[in-house]
Parts: sequence; C-alpha cells; structure tokens
Amino acid sequence: MNNLSETVEALQNALVAQATGSHVDSKTFQALRDEIVNHPLLKDVVPRFLRTCRDSGQFWQFIKFKFPSYAERRQYIWDEFRPVFERLDGTKGTPADEGVSL
Repeated sequence: MNNLSETVEALQNALVAQATGSHVDSKTFQALRDEIVNHPLLKDVVPRFLRTCRDSGQFWQFIKFKFPSYAERRQYIWDEFRPVFERLDGTKGTPADEGVSL
C-alpha cells in the first residue's frame, strides 16, 4: 500500500505545482492519474476533476478559473485528496489488527 500512497502524493504534488504556476509534464500526469483513477480501492473516492481532466492542460483550464489565488487552489486540491488519503490510511494494518495468541 505504501507505493500507492506515494503515487497519490506524487499526483497531489504535481497538481499543486500545476495550479500554482509550474508546468507538469502531461505524460507524467496521465500515468499517475490513470493508476489512481483505475485503482479498485480508490476509484470511488478520487476527486471528480481527476475523472474529467485527462491531462495537465485540461486540469490547468479547470483550476485557473475555479480559484483566483494560489492559496485557494492548494487548499482545494488538499481538501479533494483528503478522502483518498483517509481511504489509504484506513487500509493500513497495525500490530493490534492481527490475532493475539496467549
């Protein structure tokens, strides 16, 4: 699950970068997006804009008109990814989850 969490974090960081003036390579965006949008554990909690924005250019067109400031864009992206990270955190096991033998 750690690798999936890193993939989600990488996409979130790429989206924040794109939304705040940096350019994100569309192939990188698409590869990360496809892995997350199509993952059976996450596909029902991914942000709607990930399903509708298929490349970094489409995402830029979406986000630049939705919020005027970088701070608002960052907060929006973080808020939209919260359910994804909560799902990932909820699937991590802890030592107490395993049976205890006496």
